Amino acid sequence: MEEGRKPLEERLKLEVDNAMARARAGSPTGSNRSRVDDLESRNFSLEEEVKDLKIQLSSKQNEISKLTELLGKRTAELEKIKSGYEDKMKKTRTIFNAANKNLTELRQTVTVKDAEIVELKETIESLKQKNQESNTTVNEIEKSVDQLTMELHNQVAMYTTQVEQMESKLRQTTQQLNQTKEEFQQYKQRAHALLQEKNSDTNTTISAITDAKTSDLQTQVKKLQGEFRLVLKRDVVIWVREKGSAIHKLVELRQTQEKLKLAEKELLRVSEQNVRLEQELQRSQRSARQNAELVVETQGLLKSASEEKEHVREELRKAGQKHEESIREFEERLEKTTGQVQASCIKKQEENEDLQQMNKRLDEELSTLRAQLAERTEQLNEAQKQLLSRKPRSISPLVREERHTTPRTESQPASPSITNKRASASYSSLSDLLSDTEPKSVSSQERDKEQALKIQHLAELLNDSEATVKRLEEQEKVLKEEIRRMDRMEKRQDMSVEYLKNVVLKFLESSAGEREYLVPVITTILQLSPEEAKSLKENAVDSGPGSPVMLGYGVL
Repeated sequence: MEEGRKPLEERLKLEVDNAMARARAGSPTGSNRSRVDDLESRNFSLEEEVKDLKIQLSSKQNEISKLTELLGKRTAELEKIKSGYEDKMKKTRTIFNAANKNLTELRQTVTVKDAEIVELKETIESLKQKNQESNTTVNEIEKSVDQLTMELHNQVAMYTTQVEQMESKLRQTTQQLNQTKEEFQQYKQRAHALLQEKNSDTNTTISAITDAKTSDLQTQVKKLQGEFRLVLKRDVVIWVREKGSAIHKLVELRQTQEKLKLAEKELLRVSEQNVRLEQELQRSQRSARQNAELVVETQGLLKSASEEKEHVREELRKAGQKHEESIREFEERLEKTTGQVQASCIKKQEENEDLQQMNKRLDEELSTLRAQLAERTEQLNEAQKQLLSRKPRSISPLVREERHTTPRTESQPASPSITNKRASASYSSLSDLLSDTEPKSVSSQERDKEQALKIQHLAELLNDSEATVKRLEEQEKVLKEEIRRMDRMEKRQDMSVEYLKNVVLKFLESSAGEREYLVPVITTILQLSPEEAKSLKENAVDSGPGSPVMLGYGVL
């Protein structure tokens, strides 16, 4: 549509320029002046309508481009939201799969921990029973050890007493033996002395008696010694036997003490193992509670993930519906706008064709008027020559008047209102200036004067037409500048304020050399005019860092 619009605009502009050039080039005469004025006014109105249509078309094109950009942005946003939701769905699926995997692992771990807890409970029960049995055994062993210790102490005391008694008996027996030996020696000495004192007869009797007593004593001594040995041997055997039994009991007691120590160590080990098992049981219970909490939390996460998934699906569905509605609305507006633009273009093409036909007719009429004007000019020249040849005196004042009048009209062109009034007062229309009907009663001098006034009036009309064309050109420039200004203002409304703030801050903080490179950026963002861009560049180069930059509409 835009490619078809540009040739149409160029063709309209070219035809309007050609019509204006033909209007300026030709000098309308006769009754066609009013038609030329009408055509010029209609041409101006058509130009204004064309400009308005161009503005409307550009605004519609801008609106279409904005709607297209908005549609692209909406589509991009929708795609972005869709991709974001898909990423969220992927993450949710990943979290869901990981949660399921963790939940399965946790269930397996909980099962294993439950089995371990059951085993630990059974082990604890068995250890408790063993501990009770060990405690009972230890108590019994302690009781038996105490009893054996008491019996051992009693036996040791009894055996010590018996040993002391036997030692005292042994000492008494030894003393008796020593006394008997001493008495025997004393007796032997006394007997020997008696034997020496008595004679030999008595010696035999005495010796026999002595020998008998000695043998008796020896027999008694041997008997006493045998009894002593038997008693001593018996006592020693009894003592040795009792000592052996005591030693055996002492060894058994030591073994019992060692067993007791081992039982105490085993009891301590079992107690420590029991404590460890209780701690392990507590840890297992805490782990089971944590696993249960984790399972509950995982189920909550799964529930929230499913809810978020449903919410995302609902939002995607709503966003898709909104996108489809916006697309339908945009297509309807685009079709409506396209139809309006096409209808207006067709209408303007028809008006342009009418204008071209009118321009053709106007060209034909102008060529006819030029031919008539040339013919009238020749007739006027011939009439002037005839008048000059007939009455030079009467024409000279007219020539002088014409000479005085022509510079005055050239130096001081009359305004359109005064000229129109004077023309309407002198002649009813332009056709009267070029008409062939002249009253016969008018003299040649008056007719020449009237022809000179007609020529003067035609020159004034031509000057008025040129002034009107200049005024229209100036008005066209002003309107074009106003359209550009409005276009720049409209483009300024769509810019990002945050981006503008960053660029302006960068521009203000930069040096003069760096500002020069930022001038095109600011010119593009703010849509500055060439004069404003030139002023900004000059002030940016001349000013230092941090100094204000003057524009046509304020301080930057």
